[in-house]
Amino acid sequence: MSRRKSKKSRTRPAKVPTKDGPTRLLAWVLPLAAVAAVGALGIGMTFGVDRLDREARIILVSQPVAVELNHPVTREGVEWLPAEQYNALVQQARQTLDRVDPFDVRALQRVSEVLGRTGWFREPPSVRRSGAHAIRIDAAWRIPAGVVRSGGRDHLISWDGTPMPLSFPVGASGAVTILGAALAPADPAQMCMHPWPGSDVQAGLQLLRLMQKEEFKDRIAAIDVSGLSRNTGMVLVTREETRVVWGGVPGVFRPGEVPDDVKLERLRAIYRKYGRIDAGGEVLEVHSHLPLRLPTDTVP
Repeated sequence: MSRRKSKKSRTRPAKVPTKDGPTRLLAWVLPLAAVAAVGALGIGMTFGVDRLDREARIILVSQPVAVELNHPVTREGVEWLPAEQYNALVQQARQTLDRVDPFDVRALQRVSEVLGRTGWFREPPSVRRSGAHAIRIDAAWRIPAGVVRSGGRDHLISWDGTPMPLSFPVGASGAVTILGAALAPADPAQMCMHPWPGSDVQAGLQLLRLMQKEEFKDRIAAIDVSGLSRNTGMVLVTREETRVVWGGVPGVFRPGEVPDDVKLERLRAIYRKYGRIDAGGEVLEVHSHLPLRLPTDTVP
């Protein structure tokens, strides 16, 4: 009996049902729609933030800005600038920010530049925002040393020899006056941006600086530098309108003169004895190698 060989049935893998047209379309559309939605949201947020930013800036521009400026003081801690001048600088800074974007760093830089050209500061001051409607100005003020008499006015000058934007009628400042300057600033409008021309004013400031530690410094009313051009030296003019011949520039050797420390010691001794540095005479010379001749030496 013949046996039929049964054929092994082969199992075919089941077919994966294919997506129809609409399903396939959704598979592509949904991700693209999501991307587009996110992009639209980002763009909307960007424009929204920009709009809010613009509106905020408009509000800030329309409100006044408070200005805080550090006050100028001397080495002794005395505030020396008149309130009128100080308030004018604050107002100048405030006007520079008027109707401009207060968040713009260029606006703050502009304030620094404007104030830096006034002549009150050694360098353009630092300006930073200290609040929503406030700025802080930290300035390195020039410190006044005295006044220089020129052109019928007494011009305030700093220790670095640069004029400052304040002048007085002759004799009205109360400060030590440098007399007899050979030169004057060429351009009065720009005089606060450059040191006083010539070397004689600087020499007068050197002598004035030397006097600052002396107990008789308040007895000096002026320093006459006109003699430097005539090789006769500088003269201290006292509050009594007498004259004490000092001689050459401090720290510079000059033939025929005693050193600076000898001159100072002579002035100290005279002040201790007479309470003034002229010894009660009209003219006194403290610079010569000759023995010091005091007015009382001629009294019998």
